Amino acid sequence: MDLDALNDLDGDDPEIRVQLAVQPEAIDVLRDYLGRTLTYSRSDARPASLRL
Repeated sequence: MDLDALNDLDGDDPEIRVQLAVQPEAIDVLRDYLGRTLTYSRSDARPASLRL
């Protein structure tokens, strides 16, 4: 994460955790598409670490 962006968001921790309410049968589909979405960009704009 760009530290300037982190400052703009008034944050001090570059880790973002998200909890979603998803039906168990949809978890694999969500993980697949979320992974594609978050890594579909320039390599310097991708998350440094992505655990889905």
